[in-house]
Amino acid sequence: KISIVEARGLPKMDAFGKVDPFCIVRVVRPDGPQDMRGLKTQVRIATFEPKWHEDFAFDVMDEDSMVVVEVYDHDWGGDAEQIGVVRLPLKGMCDMQEPYDAWH
Repeated sequence: KISIVEARGLPKMDAFGKVDPFCIVRVVRPDGPQDMRGLKTQVRIATFEPKWHEDFAFDVMDEDSMVVVEVYDHDWGGDAEQIGVVRLPLKGMCDMQEPYDAWH
């Protein structure tokens, strides 16, 4: 299970106020995508400090896989703009006794 909790200090992406952020979460194998479409959080409206508290489940077939979390600014009239991305290796996390809890 992967939990997307919140983001802080997101940058302004255009001239019209705050961002409308959302995340796309994927698990990627070393030899290519495991789930190309990814799973998407809800869009949070007009905030630089979004809180999602959303959980996602993936079947992990390869311990060398990575979690990729992409943050976007939803554009109501066109394509979303990428704000940032974080890649986290799963190696060692899947067999942990306690949840892995960290800011990235």
